[in-house]
Amino acid sequence: MRSGELGHERPWRAREREEHEELEIMKKTLNR
Repeated sequence: MRSGELGHERPWRAREREEHEELEIMKKTLNR
């Protein structure tokens, strides 16, 4: 786990954000 990289966010919150970013990347790839 990368603590400190995203500031002092709760682990589940950081993971949620990472999953959201992955979804955004997938959308961009599909929209090519």
